[in-house]
Amino acid sequence: MSNLNIIKSIYDKLPYKFKVIISWFFFRFYPHQLKPVNNISLINHERYTRNALLSYITAPFRLTSIDPQIFSFSNIGIASSIVRVLNQLGYLVDVVEYTDTDFVPKKNYDLFIGHGGFNFQNIANRLSLNCRKIYFSAGPYWKYWNRKEKERIDNLNRRKKSDYPYERLDISEESALNHSEAIIALGNEIVAKSYSKFSRVYTLNNGVYYDDHFDKTIKDFSQARNNFLFFAGGGNVHKGLDLLIEAFSEMSSHLFICQLISPAFYNLYKYELEKTPNIHLIGWIKPRTPSYYEIVDKCAYLIYPSCADGSPGAVIESMLQGLIPIVSKETTIDTDDFGYTLKNNSIKEIKKALSVFKNKSEKWYRQASHKTRNISLTKYSEKEFKNNFTKIINHIISVS
Repeated sequence: MSNLNIIKSIYDKLPYKFKVIISWFFFRFYPHQLKPVNNISLINHERYTRNALLSYITAPFRLTSIDPQIFSFSNIGIASSIVRVLNQLGYLVDVVEYTDTDFVPKKNYDLFIGHGGFNFQNIANRLSLNCRKIYFSAGPYWKYWNRKEKERIDNLNRRKKSDYPYERLDISEESALNHSEAIIALGNEIVAKSYSKFSRVYTLNNGVYYDDHFDKTIKDFSQARNNFLFFAGGGNVHKGLDLLIEAFSEMSSHLFICQLISPAFYNLYKYELEKTPNIHLIGWIKPRTPSYYEIVDKCAYLIYPSCADGSPGAVIESMLQGLIPIVSKETTIDTDDFGYTLKNNSIKEIKKALSVFKNKSEKWYRQASHKTRNISLTKYSEKEFKNNFTKIINHIISVS
């Protein structure tokens, strides 16, 4: 047995709370510095006439075609889709990690798309005046994001008389935004409004890759109607898990929690997580695995009261499986007539939503589930993401 397998076998036998601590510190502090990937061409193109630089993530261009991560649109698919769009527009693309502060451009680039507040200004200052500079954001304005997070956690600390730390405060992106001529951000009009001080802001939906599990499954809504999935990335309080636990602990509906739990959060809600019979702590699971399918097949809804987000992939992935979305307006997913947008992020409003949905007919659940699935395949498809991104880039470039 290899050393890696020995470590894995030991890890698998650990109690959940020890896994939480190990996973939390691994993901937060594990060092990763990746070198740039140059001259990327994802399409057949006889001759590229221009050069583009993307500062985002390089992982998609290092993965093999059979790596499971290749099927994750956020953020793997986003990066590869941006490169594919640029290739189709005649750009040969170099990609650098957005956290790589040592990178120095050595080419004459015609277009630069950068993400985050780490290296944007450093790169932009070294590019020619003729190079078009665009900022790509995965959500709302960083000051809006930080304000919403502080409000959410300050509210928790008042309720629980605790000293819970801030989770996901962004570093300043102000210099990067000021050095760009346009901003492209994931989300809807709420995200656009958060950037109101900037003149050229474009928003678009996130995307999701096709999956056929839904088509092969006949869900029992007489059981699933009472089950809600919380499936989210980092930030327990930021994503609203505290509100859900407090709401569900007073209701009979079941909450299935699929998220990595921080030690501080676990300690704060230890009793509810361990003793409440209708709250089920699963932990983080990878989408499109047997464990994931088992959970989504049990549930009728995805509930996600985030305080700030940009068209989150976890929500869209769940919508692809037909889970009816119950989300905050700050999640920036339009629910139209197939889901429910919370009027506010309060425990009272969450409990109200649970009660409303509990009284729907099985026919309604089935129709809403199919409508949710169809929306994910149209408004949030890979093709739609690339079409929208192409239109935005063409519009930006056409304006001098």
